[in-house]
Amino acid sequence: MIRDIGRNLLWGVTAGLFFAACYTLYVTVLLALHGSAPFAAVNSTYARVVPSYVGTGFAAGAIVGLLRPLLRWRAGAVAVGIIAAFAVFAGFALADQGGFTRWHRETWLTCVICAVFFGPVVGLIRWTRTRVTSNG
Repeated sequence: MIRDIGRNLLWGVTAGLFFAACYTLYVTVLLALHGSAPFAAVNSTYARVVPSYVGTGFAAGAIVGLLRPLLRWRAGAVAVGIIAAFAVFAGFALADQGGFTRWHRETWLTCVICAVFFGPVVGLIRWTRTRVTSNG
């Protein structure tokens, strides 16, 4: 049981950091091609974006890994997707606005709405891919 938790955690964190690496590669190419202008346009910097990707990837990956046993059920995958998506959007908000105590009500609401909208989609994609892989 404990070994499964460790394996699931490693699986989730690895996946989360893989996505973080992909997004970091993208913004690195963006920086190389266009300089800091794309970041300035959204009131950010490369140095602020990359750590938010890594931290968010780690956190969301850890959440998904720890909750991995729930992914075998459709409702579980939806719930895990919502929780992980909230972590992703909260990570972006943290990078943008700082600590939770500095957030406005709109920031919390945006994180919740985005998590409820995107989380089930990602969770169901994961559930479907797992079902296809295990069934055939």
